[in-house]
Amino acid sequence: RATGLLWLVFLVLVHILLLNLVLDTLVAAYTEYQEELEESDSKEAVSGITEAFTHLIDAGAEDTEMVTEDVFLDFVREFSRSPNVRPIPEKNADIVFRSVDKDRSGHVDKEEFFNICGVVQYAFWTTLLDSPVKDYLPALWNCSLFQRFRAAVHSGGFDEFMNLVLLVNLALVVTESVYDLNDWTETPLMDNLELVFSLVYVTEVALKLAVWDFWYYWSLWSNIFDFVTTWLLLASSVLDEIAENSNSTNIKRYMNILRLLRLLRVLKQLKRLRKVQLMVETISQIIRMSAPIMSLLGVVTFFFSTLSVQLWGGILYASNPALAESEYMEKGLWVLNFNDFMTAFGVWVVSLLCEYVPVFPDAIARTSEIEGSWLVFLLFYIGAVSIVFELVKAFTIEAFVEIHKTWDHPDPENDHLDSIGKIFAEQGLHFHHRVVGDAATHEKIMKALHEIEEEAHEAHHSHHDPHEGHGGGYDGGHDGGHDGGHGH
Repeated sequence: RATGLLWLVFLVLVHILLLNLVLDTLVAAYTEYQEELEESDSKEAVSGITEAFTHLIDAGAEDTEMVTEDVFLDFVREFSRSPNVRPIPEKNADIVFRSVDKDRSGHVDKEEFFNICGVVQYAFWTTLLDSPVKDYLPALWNCSLFQRFRAAVHSGGFDEFMNLVLLVNLALVVTESVYDLNDWTETPLMDNLELVFSLVYVTEVALKLAVWDFWYYWSLWSNIFDFVTTWLLLASSVLDEIAENSNSTNIKRYMNILRLLRLLRVLKQLKRLRKVQLMVETISQIIRMSAPIMSLLGVVTFFFSTLSVQLWGGILYASNPALAESEYMEKGLWVLNFNDFMTAFGVWVVSLLCEYVPVFPDAIARTSEIEGSWLVFLLFYIGAVSIVFELVKAFTIEAFVEIHKTWDHPDPENDHLDSIGKIFAEQGLHFHHRVVGDAATHEKIMKALHEIEEEAHEAHHSHHDPHEGHGGGYDGGHDGGHDGGHGH
């Protein structure tokens, strides 16, 4: 027994210390390379923006170091033809130009052009804010009761009321779960309440759509989740009522599965919590950031799945005498075989999650005519489980730590987005925007643009410095100072 301590020492030194040290080195090297790549992309983007400004000046008919609105609109039309860019309607481009051109001169200088390019880094679109009820039922829209309800929807008061409804529904879900676990018969009141709450959620969606335009409602992820889950819950409640009135045992068996959808009501409550929203956003960002390393894991798993089908397809079946008294047969793992790609893929996924599973190589060693082919499982453990999958976990943890730092310190958005939003609001439209492409690269581009803007701003001040002999002081003279200058 004392010799077993040698295995413990080996486990601590090799698997815990040395392996994690190697993985940390690999992750650090990959992260450094990724940062250098993002830095290079951001510099290339800023260089392209600077070069574009120079070409637009040359394209203008006026002898000035500024870009006219007509030239800018021509540039946007050409820019929108790129397959990698979300097209910018000319109307929106004109609004972007006007939001930056504060003095309405019809020209933008270099600093203002960088401001425009900062806005273009976002994909933006508009939707109507008010529902068709405003136009088709003006009497209802303008009545005092509906005005108070609209105010409650916009202020969040209606959502707070629905939170209370969800809490009551949560108590019902817990009670129903207790009844199901103990095989108790639910009371008719509980059955009716389940359908009533489903109808309440449908009413919530209908009331919100009576206030908001559908596309404005659909632009919020929380509303999309509410919309989908609401109809799923209603469908499950209606089908449950049908099953109760049916004598078919098969229908009732599947309806017990559909009853799991009642857990969606719990999620409807949780998704309103800020921490849960941040966690969902973090997970989505981690998935985007982990795309390269996850692709590598997918390629490795695909290779082993394809190889195993070719090597062992059709040899693992219940009547095979070679599997008699094997652990594979005793555990009834017949669904995990190599007869097709998906079942083989399932074997390797299990091996990823449970690390080395000796049941499978033992079954292959018993049944395969290829001597030593079970060593493929050892190669998979070394290459996929111990290296690639560990890299995925290490990278995911590091990405989460980096993103978690920004939870309480959100990145500042471009100041001109607020101006654009106000211009659209004057037209009865609501302004939406999101980052285009990789968020880390976007952040570096915005930082580089901000630095160039500051340099241009300092150059502007230096050019109009009163000690340079322009006369009249900073507040006088030709330009009248910063506030009287062009478009800042």
